[in-house]
Amino acid sequence: MNLDCHYYGTYYVALKAGFSGEDAHEIAWAAQTVDECHIDNLEAAMDLAEKKGRRGDFDRNFIMTVLDTDDDVRHSFSANALTETAGETNQIMLAAVRAIWMPFHFLPGNCAAAVGYGRVERYNGEYPNFLNLSNPDYNQNMHDMMLICRSSSETCRRMIETAKAQYDLWKDRNRRKALFAVGIAMHVLADTWSHEFFVGSPNGYINGINSERKETYTPEFGVSVLRVFQGASQSPYTYEAIGHGLAGYIPDIPYRGNEYKIYHAYKSKCREGDKFEYRNNRQRFYRAFQQMLSSMRYIAGGQKESGDDKKAPDVLSDYEMPSDCLSPVRELFETRYEDKWHGGRREPSDEEGLELWRKLLEKHGGVNAEKYLFLEKGIDSIIDFMEMAKNHREGIVDYVESWPGLGRIFSVQSARSGALFSTDGCVRKYYNKMSWFNTKVTEEEAQ
Repeated sequence: MNLDCHYYGTYYVALKAGFSGEDAHEIAWAAQTVDECHIDNLEAAMDLAEKKGRRGDFDRNFIMTVLDTDDDVRHSFSANALTETAGETNQIMLAAVRAIWMPFHFLPGNCAAAVGYGRVERYNGEYPNFLNLSNPDYNQNMHDMMLICRSSSETCRRMIETAKAQYDLWKDRNRRKALFAVGIAMHVLADTWSHEFFVGSPNGYINGINSERKETYTPEFGVSVLRVFQGASQSPYTYEAIGHGLAGYIPDIPYRGNEYKIYHAYKSKCREGDKFEYRNNRQRFYRAFQQMLSSMRYIAGGQKESGDDKKAPDVLSDYEMPSDCLSPVRELFETRYEDKWHGGRREPSDEEGLELWRKLLEKHGGVNAEKYLFLEKGIDSIIDFMEMAKNHREGIVDYVESWPGLGRIFSVQSARSGALFSTDGCVRKYYNKMSWFNTKVTEEEAQ
């Protein structure tokens, strides 16, 4: 999802979940900041920390939560395959990419342990040589299949429980940290619906898409798909094949309706029974907002009944329950977008979409939404955000690496020295490599 939903949408839902206007703004700021901790913003924050005498705190809490996929200069190395069998440097880059994309944007949930929650069923795709023992990257393909993003997974449920625990821990000691924990979780929860069936790892087999409505896509997009699926020289494990890179921005746009299918082995991942479904962003985004409402009410102190005392509250099942307070969001997704753009066959500008959300907040939320600015809250807030984001990432990493066969997908054991490059160390090395000659963050290479 983009700024419209992650910031303004989260702002609105937090209000309806019972948070005050000030608290809802903090939650919304944190939700959007997950998409803002890229190289350029982090360098600006680093400079500010230096001026304010907080550089040591910044380095200690440093975290990178998103990569700028449009920066071809910085990603000039992307023609190289990022595989588990590559050299040590590329293995570190792969671990860093996974540690950035998966905990924050493509929450893993396709392993047997993760799909046991709710009614999620494991997705098993097929592709020639993809899961063939003769493929030298067979292990990576198996790992990536387990790491596919799924909505309503056990990973997601645990994330909500962790966010509630963090909120309860900090709400009376440092309320800003408590609210940031909520906002980070809401960003990831929302993305499980827009990014479902993609994987936050370079894998063109899984992340390739196919469309029966060609006019939706640019010629450049069509070429990138052909390169991956028709056996051209480019590897399916390059940077461009991470997440929904091959699908462009379309999975994040809320006004898209029944317009594209996501294929793995020409078998739709959006399957319902024996019927292949188009990906309908409007429906999926609305379900995400329903889960966000239920989850934030639970985090703020509401309790849900459970038939089994050993089971955690079933906060993720409420996406099927009607909620009157979300009717303005449903109208926006199903009516306003359709009336404004699909009727005239015109692509919306970003500002037009944001203006609709601002008006929704003013009319139905009772607040005049402030525009998002990364540095608006100052370096203290950014460092607090980083601390809570690191806590969030550690919880996801620990759980996913507990799955059988996935013990070290976010770290690298050096074959030369035996040193272990931790998750944090891999991300710091990645940042320093990509920031070229600018000020570097302190590296913590091995633990």
